[in-house]
Amino acid sequence: MSYEARVIKDRIAVGDDLFQLEKLADGRYRLIPAPDSIIEEGTSVDKALLQPIEDELARLSNAEVEITVADEVTPDGTDPVSGAAVAAYVAEQISAIVNGEEVRF
Repeated sequence: MSYEARVIKDRIAVGDDLFQLEKLADGRYRLIPAPDSIIEEGTSVDKALLQPIEDELARLSNAEVEITVADEVTPDGTDPVSGAAVAAYVAEQISAIVNGEEVRF
């Protein structure tokens, strides 16, 4: 199953920090949002949005990757290069940042 990218929208509202107070029977108050206007509702941030992201991250984190290099490679019609030489070159070019430190593969 591949991850389907979704369009995430920001909420855009004027007066999004304004509320009305409703006094409850037990003496508490309920805050009721009262923006002047809502231009864009925005995307709800809830389990339906976040769970597929978590599931895909878990799938990718647990995936096994196999890289195969041909015994002999001829890049752009030049002289053949051994697969081992190509693999060594590619390995030198791959790095990642793990816990703030660069890790070379």
